[in-house]
Amino acid sequence: ASYQLQGMIQAGDTQHYQVEEGCCFRIFTGAPIPHGADTVIMQEHCIIQHTEIVFQHPELRAGDNVRKKGSQILKGEALSSDRQVLTPGRIGYLATLGITQVEVICRPKVCILVTGKELIAPGGTLQHGQIFESNSVMLLAALQEGRIQDLDIRFVDDDLLATQNVLQEVLDRCDVLLVTGGISVGEYDFVQTALTNCGVEKLFYKVKQKPGKPLFFGRKNATLVFALPGNPSAVLTCFYQYVVPALRKMCGLPFDTPHRQLPLIAAYRKKGELRHFLKARIEQEGVRILDAQESYKLNSFMDANGLVTLQEQHAEMNPGDLVDCLPLQRIWDGPDER
Repeated sequence: ASYQLQGMIQAGDTQHYQVEEGCCFRIFTGAPIPHGADTVIMQEHCIIQHTEIVFQHPELRAGDNVRKKGSQILKGEALSSDRQVLTPGRIGYLATLGITQVEVICRPKVCILVTGKELIAPGGTLQHGQIFESNSVMLLAALQEGRIQDLDIRFVDDDLLATQNVLQEVLDRCDVLLVTGGISVGEYDFVQTALTNCGVEKLFYKVKQKPGKPLFFGRKNATLVFALPGNPSAVLTCFYQYVVPALRKMCGLPFDTPHRQLPLIAAYRKKGELRHFLKARIEQEGVRILDAQESYKLNSFMDANGLVTLQEQHAEMNPGDLVDCLPLQRIWDGPDER
């Protein structure tokens, strides 16, 4: 079949064209088709002879190579379900529809308050009785994994008045306050007293668990307060088990983190009658509980990619027994990523 070339339409051309009988338009990718036309033939199937176009496409069907209006989404159709993370693809989709503003749930502002007179910044020179401070660096990295960027980090010695002054300054400026250290019952543990004096309501204090027994959770107005132990391994473990679910909820994600039931690779014996959170390594055949489980040791977190929970009544665990495991790489997953 041959047609007369009536004209040419470039992408971005806003004029309205009407194709005449026995005629055709040369059209470029992204341009609107003229009124009266319903099919586009690729130029490799065409022969141009001056102003005449010869089509050579025996399998041509009406509607070929035309992107119809509404083929991506129909008028009145729901764009997406609520509480979905705005990924690059979703943001791009909104842009293709001309949408420039959407209602979002803002990620919470978090303040970290590190207590301890014995702490100095990594990179300094240790004096007798001093240790490098790692909790702020560790929590900062853990929060950034959850794309929580609005952060404030403060430091205070083991002093009641100084602790109260910092608390009064930050409590009304953040959505979540994380305190590390000073929450036990020693003579220089002033955090709980300072929190009470600053109007923080205690919701619970001390949990039958290891590590992190002296865990405090409270609230002042809309601000959530987690007072974590000072030992670094206990800090990170309690952060994963208690703080992350609260932050997920505040970010519009489901409260529950994605736990899995996995078989133990090697036997394990738990001492005592507390719930244990244990650093573990998830492997192809199951999960292996690591050594160095003490609350002050972080070296096991170098290999850990999961946390196993053993309840109070679980003392002897044998290979093949199913245990509850929290995969650390999945703690920020949304419902469509599980």
